[in-house]
Amino acid sequence: MSLSRVLYESVAAGETPARDTFDIIEVSERKNAARVVTGFLLNDGNRYLQYLEGAPIVVEALMGTIRADERHHSLTVLARESSSDRLFPDWSMKPLISFDGPPAIDELSALLSGRQDDFGLVERARAFLARG
Repeated sequence: MSLSRVLYESVAAGETPARDTFDIIEVSERKNAARVVTGFLLNDGNRYLQYLEGAPIVVEALMGTIRADERHHSLTVLARESSSDRLFPDWSMKPLISFDGPPAIDELSALLSGRQDDFGLVERARAFLARG
């Protein structure tokens, strides 16, 4: 089965309280499970880094919805590719919570250990948090 993988970064429209981020994740987990979309969301309070993988038509439709969401702006697609395998088969929308970096990076690194990560997700997540 062909999958689409997308990694993007965006800027929150305003201060994003932790509660709002958890609400986004809760809704995303439910909807993504129904769509068979997997991935993660990393938020540093002002910016988002999100990775999505799923059927190409579903991921493209979801990206359209995400682009139209007024809670963020300046969406930049950092990487996009086709693949036959999922990196995150069990994560309908995994929140990588990190206020100082290491817990989220450690969790991501452990999960990707031994897997082919063409996007360099651990390095990109580390750089994302360092720019915070």
